[in-house]
Amino acid sequence: MRKKDKILISFYAFLGISLILSLSYIDSTFGCNDFYTLKECEDPEHDPDERPFMQFGGIKLNEIKTESTFNVDKEIIFDVMANVGNYHSILPKNVLSVKIIEEETNLIIAEHILIERGIKVTILAKHTLTPYNEHIIEILDGDAKGTKIIQTFIEDEGLTKISTDVELKLKGMLKPLYYLPKNNFAHAISTVNTNFVEYTKMFDSPNVKIIDDVYRDLLLRPVDHKSLEYWLPQLQSGLINLDDIRNSLLNSKEKKIADLNYLSIDEKLMKLSDNTKTIIDDLYRDLLLRNADEDALAYWGTLLENKISTEEEIREEIYNSPEAIETRKLFDLDLDTFGYEKMVTEAFIDLIDREPTQEELEYYTEFYKNLESVDALEKRKLVNEFYDEILAKADRGCNEASDLPCETIINP
Repeated sequence: MRKKDKILISFYAFLGISLILSLSYIDSTFGCNDFYTLKECEDPEHDPDERPFMQFGGIKLNEIKTESTFNVDKEIIFDVMANVGNYHSILPKNVLSVKIIEEETNLIIAEHILIERGIKVTILAKHTLTPYNEHIIEILDGDAKGTKIIQTFIEDEGLTKISTDVELKLKGMLKPLYYLPKNNFAHAISTVNTNFVEYTKMFDSPNVKIIDDVYRDLLLRPVDHKSLEYWLPQLQSGLINLDDIRNSLLNSKEKKIADLNYLSIDEKLMKLSDNTKTIIDDLYRDLLLRNADEDALAYWGTLLENKISTEEEIREEIYNSPEAIETRKLFDLDLDTFGYEKMVTEAFIDLIDREPTQEELEYYTEFYKNLESVDALEKRKLVNEFYDEILAKADRGCNEASDLPCETIINP
């Protein structure tokens, strides 16, 4: 299911990275009368920017508070977080650029261009700074206009306690986010803080920071420990210099992949030949017993089309993927009756948290035995129907053994 023409996958509202994951950020252009009658729109009590949405029945989340303590100097971490123009270096995979629109003493208004899965989002934010004590970020546009993130920095016995208070102001397509679990927000905030703290550690060694800066600039990620172990001794001994590291990374496979990550799924698909799409789809049919979805076609097809990976290398990676391993396990049906019963029992426990009744066990064990007579693609289709049927039992109130017998829809 693809909604990328209408919906942006991620909304970043906290320090330029995702505060809300796998959901929408839309600067809506709809007017009041797109949703309400003229009389309703002319009512002085009616908010002209208000759009209807489905309420999810949870407790409305207006405010999120988190607190974490880090082994880092308070002034150093504050300065790093206050350096808004450097966010693209600290969060290179998500922040494409930061443009300072206005800057005064302790106040910055900046335009952040962010990316997730090739989809770009532009956010205007105001940063108000009280040096070494408080940093307030306020979203100035879009359906999150008015949302504030208030961070306070407290020195605590050589450590720094960072308290984050998020005041949500959401409308339009973002209103359902009020009903997300609080843990989703708290986890995102914690991830952001950790990324900034990790960046400050680079200041302990100038050579480490030099290498890390090159990795962030070219590969859009921090340097890993294995790479540091390789480059650092050579840099410290004078065997190589910064240009040597940069040139090596510029010619790397990872750099080519990083450059392609700026493209959207649609842009990647448009650049693929029919032959490339056929090769990837055939690999999926052969190894995963299903058609390749558009994400898979875009990812693997781009690697093949740009000669970053060969067909054999892609085959090996897909073959060793968790899905392929589970697929081989699922469809290796050279089992005895006990083995089939075990598969059925595990499926019931995984899907609806109970064991099958004896009637169900006998029925679906026979179903699995009959799969040996059909081809692989048909086998996958029938097994998917088997899973759907188990879930449907729960939906029909057949989740307890006392509710049975319940009708079945599979006809092996």
